[in-house]
Amino acid sequence: MSTTINHEQFVLDGDYQTSVQKLAAVAAAVPAFTVLGKKTNDGAVERTADVAKAGDNTGTGTLVADTDDPILEGAEDGVYLIKCKSAATTGADAKEAVFEVFSPDGGLMGSINAGTDGQDVWSNRIKFTITDKATGGDDVAFAAGDAFTFTVTSTQADASGDLAAWNPDATDGSEVPYGILAAEAPKNEAAQYVSVYISGRFNADEVVVPTGVDVDTVFDALREKGIYLIHQADTERNPAVVEE
Repeated sequence: MSTTINHEQFVLDGDYQTSVQKLAAVAAAVPAFTVLGKKTNDGAVERTADVAKAGDNTGTGTLVADTDDPILEGAEDGVYLIKCKSAATTGADAKEAVFEVFSPDGGLMGSINAGTDGQDVWSNRIKFTITDKATGGDDVAFAAGDAFTFTVTSTQADASGDLAAWNPDATDGSEVPYGILAAEAPKNEAAQYVSVYISGRFNADEVVVPTGVDVDTVFDALREKGIYLIHQADTERNPAVVEE
């Protein structure tokens, strides 16, 4: 970026718009003509798992979410249903109760036995241990139709909505190009108001983006917002004259 270019050289015609908005606190000055994004979330997602009976179960067995990793890779938000398909049997051909596991969209994910020793663990998208208690006394075996729900919920704290230098690797919303800083913003420990170009035609060769990132990668996203970046005529990008 040139250190001497001014507003008139950056704006390619007089038809542009600016908006005064808040820029998040910055540890160093932000150069003029920096592409900005907007913080639309706090960048951190908290996922929680909640297990409950799906009705008035006959059996007194348990379904317990894993204490370390109850939510695994690929788990979508929603209510998983774990329902007893067949009760345990005794005798020479004794079998454990069989539960089927359904995803939030109702799809069958598979089945799991409800072991009396508590070692039957389900580990696909969600992780839990299911235990039948067919041991007599106050313990009653599962019956067909007994069921549990395993609810996965994702929450994210509200963000400030402040602007920040565009970062394609961010996860707080600032990975989406929003506008262009109209003038240098000084170091500030608190959010500050700045002028932002929100529409117009601008000199692409003077736009500031993260090191190692080609400015062309923001063209489409900014164009959708009414900001057009145009490379000036040169022999490498946009030759205007071809000498013979």
